[in-house]
Amino acid sequence: MSLTRSQQAELHDLLTGILTRFAASIEFWTITCLARDDFGDPELFVGDQWNALRDEVQELRELLSDPGPGYTSSPMVQEQVQKLMQNCSCLREVFDRFIHFEDVSLDDLERNVVQYAALWTDVKLRVTLLGTIIPLPAPLPGLTSDRDLYFVGILDCLFDRFESAR
Repeated sequence: MSLTRSQQAELHDLLTGILTRFAASIEFWTITCLARDDFGDPELFVGDQWNALRDEVQELRELLSDPGPGYTSSPMVQEQVQKLMQNCSCLREVFDRFIHFEDVSLDDLERNVVQYAALWTDVKLRVTLLGTIIPLPAPLPGLTSDRDLYFVGILDCLFDRFESAR
């Protein structure tokens, strides 16, 4: 048996929410760190946003661990969710350094930006893979290529933005 339509919709919404929230970190969390206190306390803002992201991934894990009768998630699904949880932890570490970017060496800051770009790529992969192996009906959670290029463009110049803000 498979998931009900409502379970599929809930999973689709959760995966889309995770991807959207992670994308928002590229667009908004970084601006909050760069602007320092102009938009409020960056530590508080990033903490609140990160907690919401972590809660969504936790909700996904709980839903997939016991979706109800007729569906058992595979070890591969559980592995992908675990990797999403690890990505969330890594994202928090990345932003802990971005929040204090003025105190981080330029080499470490550049490594942090590279790690962040790798996390973005990995999260997109995990969400797409989960949508495929669960399986969810098309369209799978994802981004348009234009929107993805937009986020990649932000990541490509992120180091320069942090460097110039020092």
